Amino acid sequence: MAFDWKSVISSIAPTLGTMLLGPMAGSAITALEGAFGLAPGSGADAITKVIQDGKMTPEIISSVRAADQKHAETMKSLDIDLVKLNASHEENIAGIDAASADSARKRQEILKDSTPTKLAYMIIGGFFAVSVAQLVALMGYPDLVAKIPPQGWLLIGNISGYLMAEAKQAAAYFFGSTTGSKAKDATIQAQATTLNQ
Repeated sequence: MAFDWKSVISSIAPTLGTMLLGPMAGSAITALEGAFGLAPGSGADAITKVIQDGKMTPEIISSVRAADQKHAETMKSLDIDLVKLNASHEENIAGIDAASADSARKRQEILKDSTPTKLAYMIIGGFFAVSVAQLVALMGYPDLVAKIPPQGWLLIGNISGYLMAEAKQAAAYFFGSTTGSKAKDATIQAQATTLNQ
């Protein structure tokens, strides 16, 4: 499982934490680079490393809180609701994803191309195979599993995470996505409300 550095930031800097979850993530990362004393452009990886290595000093925490306060005041003065902004951003992304998947489905129907179906079976099958292999190893061979170095677990986690994300995309391609459905329902509700006014 990847280290959730955004939760750490959210616990001490709620405004910057919320910004990290939406279209203003770049601004939040720039502010955090300054608060952490990192060079501009260091990025999320450098911030994550400082937190993971336990080098987040009281001075850094104080700087992060000061940056958070400054950004909270700026958002308030500009009348920006970050929660609504993030929700709108997610809906737009979901709409783009849904349109892209729909376009790919139409292409498949026209060309009668079986490649997407075969790839979906391979990806989803691979995800289940890796998951079952991990369970069998953990439950059946604990002594051997204990010998796997941290780098090995990192590689296993990356492979599992990649396959899980791709399996989700493959399923969404054929069956649609919950996020897309929610966005569609919200749009229908908004239109119905407008018509009833």
